[in-house]
Amino acid sequence: QRRGDPVIGRRDRLWISSKKLLVRKRWVAFTIFTLSLGLTIFTATTSDPVGSPRVDATNGHVYFGAEGEIKRSDLDGSNRKTIVRGISQPRAIGLDIATGHIYWLDADTISDYVGRARLDGSSFTVIHDVSPNVVQSPGLIDMLVDPGDGYVFFADELTGQITRLGMAGESPTPIHTSVG
Repeated sequence: QRRGDPVIGRRDRLWISSKKLLVRKRWVAFTIFTLSLGLTIFTATTSDPVGSPRVDATNGHVYFGAEGEIKRSDLDGSNRKTIVRGISQPRAIGLDIATGHIYWLDADTISDYVGRARLDGSSFTVIHDVSPNVVQSPGLIDMLVDPGDGYVFFADELTGQITRLGMAGESPTPIHTSVG
């Protein structure tokens, strides 16, 4: 598939396009839009931003962060359910459907961490904590879960690093650091 080509499922599914990242010679999409339905899945009731949505095409769900929670709904927006509570600012989400885990970045002025839970919300754990010792702007800005190779990647704009972790948070390894 060429860069910029949309990934299109059935007409009642979501069209995944926009912001793409090259991972192992594959383009991975980061933003979702409805293709034929033209509907809004969720509108936040607070001024907090809505975190990056991720599609679980296997089970027909979309997961997203909003209002200090990770939420899940069917692809048409119905059956909305809160999966994980107690997150300051859910910024990015990743899924490992095969093992039944959801990953997220919590990026707030007092917390910067990579979290993980089961898809039903149980077993909430912080797998990597980079919270600052002082109150400051959050640094974690995006993540990618690569279940095939067993890694979680995240970007930190404060340190200028991209870091690779094992799926349980083990062996954090910076794989890129910006110069300057």
